[in-house]
Amino acid sequence: MAYTVALAHLHAGHYDDVIAVSRRALRFGSGNLGFYNVLSRAYAMKGMIAEAHAIIDEWEKRANAPQPLWRAL
Repeated sequence: MAYTVALAHLHAGHYDDVIAVSRRALRFGSGNLGFYNVLSRAYAMKGMIAEAHAIIDEWEKRANAPQPLWRAL
């Protein structure tokens, strides 16, 4: 449910809410890797490029797979 909330906030342009919901879910051990996706997009939309790259680094490590598409965007 938290992922759906984060995604709705992303589409509404509420990037701070995306960051808060996603960070909280990841902190509490969510296994949904989609949080890394919406979190990186929210950071990028806020112009927080270093943070977007850092979360993609975490995503790649956790997924054990590169994310070249999201890194390029």
